[in-house]
Amino acid sequence: MSADNEIVELKSHNSNFILNIFTDDYKKAIDNIKQKFERDSILKDISVINSINAKDLNIIDIQRIKDFLKTELNIDYKEKKIIKKNTKEPKKEILKENIPKVVKADILEDDNYKTKIIKSPLRSGASVSYDGNILVIGDVNAGAELIASGSIIVLGVLRGFANAGAKGDKKAMVIANKIVATQLRIAEFIAIPPKDDKKSYSGVQMALIKEKGIEIQQVN
Repeated sequence: MSADNEIVELKSHNSNFILNIFTDDYKKAIDNIKQKFERDSILKDISVINSINAKDLNIIDIQRIKDFLKTELNIDYKEKKIIKKNTKEPKKEILKENIPKVVKADILEDDNYKTKIIKSPLRSGASVSYDGNILVIGDVNAGAELIASGSIIVLGVLRGFANAGAKGDKKAMVIANKIVATQLRIAEFIAIPPKDDKKSYSGVQMALIKEKGIEIQQVN
């Protein structure tokens, strides 16, 4: 915890605003953020937070804090990435054989993210969150959820909830053989794909942000 035992602190560095959180309770963090902004009138001029450091919170709780900042304080979250070096992991053989070229080129070769591989379908009630990309080999059924700070790749049908770019990365994508998710979320954008029309498709479907909204494209 910080020297003055604050639950949250807000710092400015090179014109960027950094929110540091020193608790594992997101509700306490939100209460403290609210109190801090109510007490200090100078903070009311802040419209963007560029980084959130919260090692004791998971991705879901951090997203809740971002939602609070946007809806209650009208503060956007726009992360400025720091390029990491020497973080590339050896690719598994299964990636070479089964993943479409567009996925390998644009996502899995990105040094900024590691990839969590799940080698089985996800049933209703399953929940997976990861600070990086998520790759599922199999279907993701309705009632299951995936939350990733990077992109989400499903080698099967995506019927559950998918939240890519959970830390604000607008370049994140959701890719699946077929996307009929209950809800898609990329960064702060939300979309509900059409219901399953029973049609079969060749190639894969890719959801990405286009012109301030989520667009699903067919990739052959």
